[in-house]
Order: sequence, then C-alpha cells, then structure tokens
Amino acid sequence: MSFKTDSMIDGAVLTLLDRKGDTISSKRAVSNEIDLPVSGVFPWSPGEPNLYDLVLEISSRGVRDRLSVRTGFKDFQTASGRLLLNGRDFYIKGVLDQDFYPETLYTVPSREYLGESFRKLKRMGINTLRHHVKVPDPLYMDLADEIGLLVWQDSPYFDEFSPTGSLELLKTIRGAIERDLHHPSLCVYSIINESWGIDLTDREQAGWLARVLDELKQDYPSIIFTDNSACMGNYHLKSDLNDYHFYASSIDRGKLWNFLIESFSNNPASFYLREYRD
Repeated sequence: MSFKTDSMIDGAVLTLLDRKGDTISSKRAVSNEIDLPVSGVFPWSPGEPNLYDLVLEISSRGVRDRLSVRTGFKDFQTASGRLLLNGRDFYIKGVLDQDFYPETLYTVPSREYLGESFRKLKRMGINTLRHHVKVPDPLYMDLADEIGLLVWQDSPYFDEFSPTGSLELLKTIRGAIERDLHHPSLCVYSIINESWGIDLTDREQAGWLARVLDELKQDYPSIIFTDNSACMGNYHLKSDLNDYHFYASSIDRGKLWNFLIESFSNNPASFYLREYRD
C-alpha cells in the first residue's frame, strides 16, 4: 500500500497495526510517497471482518501530527460470470437500503441504533447492503466494516442530463470513492440507477456514461462498477455486473419472475443496448 502527497513529507512514518496494536509494517518517507510493504495480513470478509489501523505520523520543526484510519484487505472481482471474494465464489444476499430513519430521516440516530440494525440483517443471512442514491454517513461504512457487510453504493442522480450536472455528478462520485476507498466493505459502485436523469438512446449521453465507467475503472481497479443498474425499458452499455431490477414481490407474478430469470440466464446480452452488445 502507498501514501502520496503533493509535496515532500518531512519526517513522516507510515505504520500498519493489528487490532492489538502490534506493528505489522512500518516505513519512513524519503520522498512525497511512502510504499509500505505488507504481508501476513488476514483478508476481510463478511464471515471474518478482519481490520487493521493505518497510522501516519509526521514530525517536522518541532510540530507533531498523527492521522489514523481503520482499513482491511480484500480481493473482490468478477471472473467468468462469477463473483469472487478473496478467490472464492461469492453470492450476494442483499437488501436495498434507502437509509431513512423514523425520527431523524437522513441522519443516523446513533452508532447503537445502526449497529443493531446491521446485526439483525447479519442474523437473517444478509451479506450485502445496496445503499441507495446518496453518499452514506461515514458511520455507515465504519459499522459495515466492523460487523461484516459489503456495501454496494448508488450515486446520487440528476433529474435531467446536462454538461454541468454530469460534471457535478462525476465530482460527487469521485469524492465519495476517495473518502471511502480504505473501507474493505466498499465493493460495488453504480453510476446511474434505472436510467434516472439520462437517455441512453442519446449518443452523447450514452457516450458520457461509457467514458465515465472506463475512467473510474482505471482509477479505482479494486471496485466493481455498474454503468446503469437497468430495469424494464432501459439497459446496460458496458458494466462489470449485468444487474437488472424486476419487482415481483407478490406470488401471482411468480411465473413471470421464473420466465425472466430463464431468459436472463440464456441471453444476458439482451439486457445491453444493441449498439453495445459484443
């Protein structure tokens, strides 16, 4: 792992500690970048949410400062139509979390409240939270790390595509990822949800989304990205995951659900816009 600044870090030391406070690796800066060799760490997963403390200490001209963040190590990727977590097949058992609260609306009531909610989900067998169309509170990510829940983040969205809105959305996405990249719970990021605010039959708008996905994948290779989480009437362009939203919560729609699943399995390319099918 590495830490980089825009200028020389005089007297900076980067240290990785286990949860007991024992040093795993430590290195002093000799330039504006510290490459910290790491080995022998335990991977993070919902079943074993192993966490570590990454500490940056700076001492210069009699001034001392210290920054500590908690982190973990995981490998989450797609391969041959499968999801792999730390090299093993992983099946998402998730819920869509609107992240609203009865009395405080957008504000997390307390660490205890959210922690107990997450633990209840774990007891139900849930391993993934899809956090819907907003940037989560930092406490949300902290507790997901601790308790062992993967987080699939949805970006906020614009009502109507525009040059200004698209730039602002990309800025928001990058800001959210940069803030949360050290969280091992962060696994998937959706750029657009159900084509809200974008017309994928418009070449300019579709081209923007395809370019943004390529840029984000290049800059953040540890994250799985979806371009547009599709639903009835809209499609993917290019995506790490071929996800599709179909709401069949009543038993009388079971036959339609089974038909869609079979169609999806036999012809996954049908969920992509025709011009983008390989």
